[in-house]
Amino acid sequence: GFINTEAQDAAKVVNRLSEFYSEGERDAAFEPIDFNRVIEQVIALTQPLWRDQALAAGNTISVSFEQGVVPPVSGLESELREALTNLMLNAVDAIQKRGTIILRTGLRDPMVYVEVVDDGIGMTEDVLSQCLAPFFTSNGAKGSGLGLSMVNGIVQRHKGQMEIESE
Repeated sequence: GFINTEAQDAAKVVNRLSEFYSEGERDAAFEPIDFNRVIEQVIALTQPLWRDQALAAGNTISVSFEQGVVPPVSGLESELREALTNLMLNAVDAIQKRGTIILRTGLRDPMVYVEVVDDGIGMTEDVLSQCLAPFFTSNGAKGSGLGLSMVNGIVQRHKGQMEIESE
């Protein structure tokens, strides 16, 4: 009934937002991208969050990057950077007091992959089953609920797939 209608309305809003958001880039041609370089940029861009703000809150987060040898990927660099930034922010949110975020790239023929691994609190089965749904958030008022659904949309536009594991 009501909840289903709300969910359908939310999905329509997300579709309109994503159309609006990617309007300028939809016509942009995918180009070969050095994926490892994009990840290095994201680590640098998010450093104020995972290092400085974390320290200010009494938390210690270390980030490491295990670079695999990967061929260029075809895509839009800005979208890949946005997706990875979202994954980094989620990892930072999951860590309480002290933890580690590991980014790892590699090749599973024929696909290039990136893993973003954190040793944070993890997700319950319930959260895990809903985490890609638009507007679903487990972060209370500070979360928009668009992070992982946007990441998933970007991954799909790049003909990729997303796997999420939690313990």
